[in-house]
Amino acid sequence: MITLRKVHFNHKLIQERVYMNLISLMFSSTFFTGFLPGKIISKDGAGGGLMGSIVGFFIQLYFIYYGFGFEADILLILFSFVLGLICVEKAEKYMFLKYGKRKRHTGELVDYDYNQTNIDEVHGQAIAGLPIFFFNLTFSWQVTMLMFSFIAFRIFDVSKPWPIKLIERNIKGSFGIMFDDTIAGLMAGVVVIITYLSF
Repeated sequence: MITLRKVHFNHKLIQERVYMNLISLMFSSTFFTGFLPGKIISKDGAGGGLMGSIVGFFIQLYFIYYGFGFEADILLILFSFVLGLICVEKAEKYMFLKYGKRKRHTGELVDYDYNQTNIDEVHGQAIAGLPIFFFNLTFSWQVTMLMFSFIAFRIFDVSKPWPIKLIERNIKGSFGIMFDDTIAGLMAGVVVIITYLSF
């Protein structure tokens, strides 16, 4: 009887852990959008980061269209970062147990920072586009600058110039995954500010 109770308790505990890991995976992949491009082109993880940036872009476009101020974007930045810190590492461990080591878009075989994890790209894009909320621009120019911030962020996120690559190599776990995109977003944001001031 005691053994059966123990088995039932352990089974329930395992189920709860699976559910928690799936919830973490849902948030770290931004409601599974990180899996979507790979499914379409039959290449696991491909385009996951791009999809995260697109989600971030459209959230910011929503803010601009409906007249939300910079406060909304700052909330997005903080919320996505905290969510990433809580969820990413749990989700990555779950993915490793389920899939093992996977190839990234670079061809590198990894057991962390899977392509499907893209809450960090939502966060990075939110930072890259933040300066636009402070610019005195018409709606069409705000959208144009938002598109420019998206391109700038993607360039920094993919090419990973110093110190982004250094951070990626030396800081592991949820913080490292989120922080390298924080820096990419900041660098893209600086480019957006310089571009705006140049005109």
